[in-house]
Amino acid sequence: MDQSRDTEEATLVSYHITLRENEDIAKQPRFSILFLLYLNRSVGFSELQRLLKLTPGNLDYHLRKLKKLGYVSIRKVISWRPLTIVEITSEGTNVFKTYVTTLRKLLENIE
Repeated sequence: MDQSRDTEEATLVSYHITLRENEDIAKQPRFSILFLLYLNRSVGFSELQRLLKLTPGNLDYHLRKLKKLGYVSIRKVISWRPLTIVEITSEGTNVFKTYVTTLRKLLENIE
């Protein structure tokens, strides 16, 4: 019985370590940005700003952090007006999916 409990605790600790390794995306604006991009693959800067109710400077700060980590790409598009498009990268998709799956497993163990 003790071995089972030790195994369960070791599993929970490994989940916690996985979440800590990805704490850059745990910050609420970054998690929300990745969540929206995960659902839509790409979103315009203005649309992200509107949905998340962030200032342009605050959104830009978090996008630069995510870009530096390789989780998003940012490109400028010229149509009838200049647009900034933010896209999730395959690495960003994998990291976000792993983070959410791990978080779900950890939360399942809370009674």
